[in-house]
Amino acid sequence: MLARAEHGLDVVVLFSGDSDLLPALAGAYRLGAVCETAAWSYGDRRLGPKSFISHRHMLGPHDYEHACRGEQSG
Repeated sequence: MLARAEHGLDVVVLFSGDSDLLPALAGAYRLGAVCETAAWSYGDRRLGPKSFISHRHMLGPHDYEHACRGEQSG
C-alpha cells in the first residue's frame, strides 16, 4: 500500500485505555497501518471495540511484573 511506504507505518500499538486517543489511531489506520491496543486488564476500559482496531491486548499483573524488570513476556 502506498500510504505505508510514504509514512513508514506498518503497525501502531496504542498502550492506553483512553478513548481521547482514538482519533490518532483512526488516522494511522487511514494511512494503512494495522492498529492494535494494549492496556492493563484491571484498568479503565474506555476503549470499546472499533472496526479499525485489529487486536486488543489485555495485560495482567504478570505482564506488569515483567515490564518492571525490563523483560519480555512470552
